[in-house]
Amino acid sequence: MMPLCVLDSSGVTSIFTCPSQCTQGGMAGIQNRAARAALVFSEIDDDHDDILLPEDLRRLLASLGMQQEQLDRATEELVELLDTDESGDVTRVEWLDAADAGKLDAVLGALQAQTDARMSQLTGRAIALFDEIDADGSGSLDGDELQQLLQRLGVAPDILEQTAQDL
Repeated sequence: MMPLCVLDSSGVTSIFTCPSQCTQGGMAGIQNRAARAALVFSEIDDDHDDILLPEDLRRLLASLGMQQEQLDRATEELVELLDTDESGDVTRVEWLDAADAGKLDAVLGALQAQTDARMSQLTGRAIALFDEIDADGSGSLDGDELQQLLQRLGVAPDILEQTAQDL
């Protein structure tokens, strides 16, 4: 684990720790730093008012695994870092400006690492389910196997019946 750090006017302030890979790479398919930052902002801004309150940033930090005892201080430091107009919240413009300056690279990287881990887990589960359903080991699903898969995934019976008829 390495510290996730942000640079403020007095130096480097450690916010929390994350795996070393969290600061490498970017969000899959989104190479542009500003585009990644805009996407993350939109996901955090639940009420879509283009303003992040300290509670929103606290939730973000908590979702990245920050320890409860660190959240208050880290949230205050993050607001102080991003809130250039000192209004007590972070606007979309302030967020994007911070991203452009590289101040959000570690946060965006940690979010990417979290997304990558979830995708890896889901991919593994999907492969295991496919292998379990592929009773004959052919590497493809026949009509009966597909119907069994759809049942396991909770597809509505009327859709299952239609699918069976179509096959």
